[in-house]
Amino acid sequence: MEVGLDLSAAYEAVGLVLVDQGNLPEALKYLRAGLAIRDQLARADPSNGNWQRGLALSHANIGSAQIANGNLSIVRNSYELSLAIMRRLARSDPGNAIWQHDLARSYSMLGDIQVAQGDLAGGLESHRKGLAIIDQMVKSQPHAAELQRDLAVAHQRIGDLQLAQGDVAGGLKCQREALAIMDRLAKSDSSNADWQSVLSISYVKVADLEMEEGHLMDALKSYRISFDIRDRLAKSDPSNAKWQNHLAGSLNKVGNAQAAQGDFASALNSYRDSLAITERLAKSDSSNAEWQRDLSVSYEKVGDVQRNLLDFAGALKSYRDSLAITERLAKSDPNNPEWQRDLSVSYQRIGVVLARQGDRAGGRSPTVVASPSANALRNLIPATPLGSGTLSILA
Repeated sequence: MEVGLDLSAAYEAVGLVLVDQGNLPEALKYLRAGLAIRDQLARADPSNGNWQRGLALSHANIGSAQIANGNLSIVRNSYELSLAIMRRLARSDPGNAIWQHDLARSYSMLGDIQVAQGDLAGGLESHRKGLAIIDQMVKSQPHAAELQRDLAVAHQRIGDLQLAQGDVAGGLKCQREALAIMDRLAKSDSSNADWQSVLSISYVKVADLEMEEGHLMDALKSYRISFDIRDRLAKSDPSNAKWQNHLAGSLNKVGNAQAAQGDFASALNSYRDSLAITERLAKSDSSNAEWQRDLSVSYEKVGDVQRNLLDFAGALKSYRDSLAITERLAKSDPNNPEWQRDLSVSYQRIGVVLARQGDRAGGRSPTVVASPSANALRNLIPATPLGSGTLSILA
């Protein structure tokens, strides 16, 4: 039996490495081989909790590996099989903290897939079940810092879902609960970079909802606190691209709040500071499509504010810089609806500026050039208002 257990672990280790390398077909072969062994072991001795747990983890690993395929029904089925085992284990021994934590995580993973499938109500219910388990664990282990962090993240996820369902007040309440937890943790150990990072996210999530409720000054204050945390993190390790990216995001958020208050000069400074960071990141890895798109959005934000300041020449240059990127991305993947939408919006913005400058013919030409993108969008996604899905501060 021990030989079989070691062999299944080896298969799964190789499979997970192949997943990281992007070789999904080979990864699934190894992961399924490991699952088959664990299934045999679990059937041979249903009372062996460790073997049952191993089988549940194998199902979860196979589900997670297949997310890249986009077949969420298969992913959900794997997660539900894992959850069923975790639920039985947790019920058989309520005092087993590892199994309880596994169960909470299983609910969270299932909830994420339900949300991805458009089942917001189901996702919210799953995340609430996970939260209830973590909450009980925290009460029995009040000094377990990592459980406190997990509780804060659970509140964040539920708050996000409440906002998605239009419950701004409920979402804000959850995000403030998460913020209170992370604030205590971060103060207890200022050297813990992970906690500082999660705290900065909490401030952003609270601020986003304050913006939704029209509390612009409160939102700007929260965004600035998040920026201060991320600025310290970025300065502590300038080579950490993730923290640099988060810092650029915070500057954009600050700029959004400033623009919403009509302070376009300050917003322009914030957006330009963000642009400088995103330019460095994009240049450091031209193959990173996410950073390239971030750069196009940064140019767009700068252009939007320049337009509000009636600097049409500056706005036109910014929009064209953004267009150069969106064209490359859209051409590289014609089936990506987000990138096709970005391209359509880029042409629209240039057309608006040219029209304001009096170039009526030029203002119309982007619409003609953008028509393939519009056709692609109609085939790929439901009709949406032009410009929806962008990060622009303008309608």
